[in-house]
This record gives sequence, structure tokens and C-alpha cells, in this order.
Amino acid sequence: MKTPVDFLEGRVYTTGARIYGGLHPLSGVSVADHMNRSDRAVLPMTDAIMYQRGLNHPPEPQAMLASVPFVAIPKTRVLWILGGYYTPRETGEVSDKEFVAFFEDHFLRGNLRLRKGLRVSDFINNMSHEKPFQRLHDVTLFRYTPGKGLASAEALERFEIVTFNLNTVIATSDLEKLMPPVGRRT
Repeated sequence: MKTPVDFLEGRVYTTGARIYGGLHPLSGVSVADHMNRSDRAVLPMTDAIMYQRGLNHPPEPQAMLASVPFVAIPKTRVLWILGGYYTPRETGEVSDKEFVAFFEDHFLRGNLRLRKGLRVSDFINNMSHEKPFQRLHDVTLFRYTPGKGLASAEALERFEIVTFNLNTVIATSDLEKLMPPVGRRT
């Protein structure tokens, strides 16, 4: 008997490519929780279009590498995933912490939902081994501006929710005053 799955349009940013197509998490399960399952070594996608690494959306047509009906992406290669919905998993009182996930040529800034009183550093230390795929909400994708620092980074897109892999980030930060909020005057 087949396990019921949902269909979500998504984008997967990996260490080697961007892949657009259909995500198929288990029905009613968030993308992060699906990715953290120990019985899943790959992320399957259907109707997948693979592009060279990059951040521009939509991708340039000449960046296309392949269009295939199915791909299986090793979880260890996934940087972050756009697509999905929020399913609450925290119990008790929670608070949002401003959080930055740094990657090689870009970074994500968003809110990480934690149990109240839990330090971000403790959460990251524990989760990078147990559940490396985590959710950010109210996320902005930035491209670094070399030599200018984070405050002058270029905001490229905003997303409701992103699932990112703690094991592929260069670094993380929970500094709330790291850079001014997007869309507000300082």
C-alpha cells in the first residue's frame, strides 16, 4: 500500500544546482519533519528542472542543465528548500528569534520559532545532530555585497517559509541587531 503524500511546488537549493519541481512530503507532515526522517536518505522531486547554482528567480534559460520527470536528491547536498507549509511542533510557550543562516554566496534571514527561554546556540547545538532540517518563517534571501558588510547586502526575495539544513550552513547567528530590518527605516 502506498503511503499518502502531498504535492507542493518547490525549489531546492543544493551544493551544486537549483532544482525546481514537485515536492512530495508525507501527507500532513512539514517539509522539515519529512527531511528529518531517518528512513529517508533522499528528497524525491517530480517534473524537475535543474539549473546551475544561482540566486536569480526566475533562472535565466541558459542556466538550465536538465529537465527530467524524476530526481532523487541526497539530503546531505541540500542547502535549503522553498515550498511547504507550517505545521506546529513546538509545545508550550514559544517565541520567535531573529536568525541568520550563512551560505557560501548568500544568506537567509528570518524567524526561528523556539520554546521560550531556550537559547538559540543550545537549540542549534542539539538540532544539528538530531534534526538538521529546520524551518524559518518570514524569510528574506540576501546576496552578499563583497567588501561592504551585511548592512549593504542585496535583498532578493521574501518567502513565507524556508526549510534549511543546519549541516550545510557556513555559520549561523542570532544577533538581533546584526542588520536593520527589511522594509523599515533606521
